[in-house]
Amino acid sequence: MSLESKVGRAALDIMEVAKTKVANGLLEARQSDRLQVTDEQLALIMQHVNAALDATFTPSAEMLQRVVRSEQ
Repeated sequence: MSLESKVGRAALDIMEVAKTKVANGLLEARQSDRLQVTDEQLALIMQHVNAALDATFTPSAEMLQRVVRSEQ
């Protein structure tokens, strides 16, 4: 796997970790009654959060890959 591919993969892996951390935080807040939402509301919140993270990390991964490519 090329360095360019590794950098892109790492950025997307970080995105998945962020999604998991956010989901776990919301679930923990809900279970401790700090957040009162229905299953449907929680699913909608997570859809918006995941879309925002996708919109942030996907272009970032591509930008990082361009940087690596330009340095080779």
